[in-house]
Amino acid sequence: MKLGDLILVALLIVQIVLFNLHSEAEFSSVKLAKPEIVLRDVISIEMKKGTDRVTLRKEGNDWVLPAYGSYPVTKRLVEGLMARLSGYFEGAIVGSGADAANTYQVGENKNFLRLTLKTRGGTVKTVFLAPAPGTTDYVRVGGDPNVYRLEPALSRQLEVSPRAWIDPALYRLNVHDQGEFPSKFSWEKGGREYRVGYDGRDFRFANEILDEKKVTDFIVKMRELPIDEPIGAIDPLDSDLPPITLFFDAPQKPIRLSVWHMTHEITGAPGFRVRVNEDPREVFVLAHRFNNLFDPQGYLQFYTNERLAEVFKKMREQREKNR
Repeated sequence: MKLGDLILVALLIVQIVLFNLHSEAEFSSVKLAKPEIVLRDVISIEMKKGTDRVTLRKEGNDWVLPAYGSYPVTKRLVEGLMARLSGYFEGAIVGSGADAANTYQVGENKNFLRLTLKTRGGTVKTVFLAPAPGTTDYVRVGGDPNVYRLEPALSRQLEVSPRAWIDPALYRLNVHDQGEFPSKFSWEKGGREYRVGYDGRDFRFANEILDEKKVTDFIVKMRELPIDEPIGAIDPLDSDLPPITLFFDAPQKPIRLSVWHMTHEITGAPGFRVRVNEDPREVFVLAHRFNNLFDPQGYLQFYTNERLAEVFKKMREQREKNR
């Protein structure tokens, strides 16, 4: 390499080092004033990321999803978000003005994540966030032209969906405690009741002995019902068909589910509207979570393999007779 080339490379390295030193000094010396809002007074949080949007609202001491019939939100998740925000606002200025805001995706119309906080006194403050290198975020507070680089990062972790803010299970059964294990369960569909019970020795259906492992595995699987999407409170009069019911006779906490067939209006996925006990709030649950229990012959899944072979043989014989 020629001497002139070596000198150019050396100068370039020096410039890079000086730039990095300047950036580090800037990062450690500039502070961002907190938004002019008292976080404990916040009564509404609206989150928007791309086309996804969710609003949390405080009602009394609880938080709810107002767009989903005031379905309850898990309070500790909101408290965790507020705690993160309360210690979030200090870092380095990386740019200023509308062009810089758009470049770092924290502009009014071009942003990665927008949080709108409202207080009971009527104050509204908007915070824009976007991922930055490492464990940092680019942040801009509404009304402030400056873009800051802050840590720890929040924008990547914050999930903007109603399901992310609620208890993921509609109910829970303590099936690991022998005294809490349901001694029987039943379901009703089309006016016909199907009942599985334990007589102290065997699980039985219509006086037939069932496969204990299959029944036990089903109850363990149904110890909690995952929620795929909250729906909220619906007037029972809006349900033109009688529900299918599923009842777990657990000693300390009986669970009765009212279930209606439903196709998800956006995804088209088959599923059910479900409510638990007397709670009018409903959720959407994908069909497969019920393990085909509500199919016309769903009870067959509990038979022994030998008994299933007999049943299917009789069904084939009956089809032959009907031809």
